[in-house]
Amino acid sequence: MPMLRQKYKTYEGARRRAAFENMVAPGEFQRGQRARLYTYAVVQIDGMWRVERRLPPKPAKKGGV
Repeated sequence: MPMLRQKYKTYEGARRRAAFENMVAPGEFQRGQRARLYTYAVVQIDGMWRVERRLPPKPAKKGGV
C-alpha cells in the first residue's frame, strides 16, 4: 500500500497526521482534487511509524449466480 513520505518516531505523531488526513480527505474528494476517497491508517515498519493510504473495500455486487 502507498505510504506518505514522512516517518514518525512516536505513534502519537503518526496518529495525529492520519487523523488530519482523514478529516481533509472527504473535502478533497468532493472538490475533485482526488479521484478516490482514501482513508489513512497508522502502521509500524522497521521500528518507524508511517501513515498508510488505503482505498475502502469495494461493495459486493448485487445479484447472484
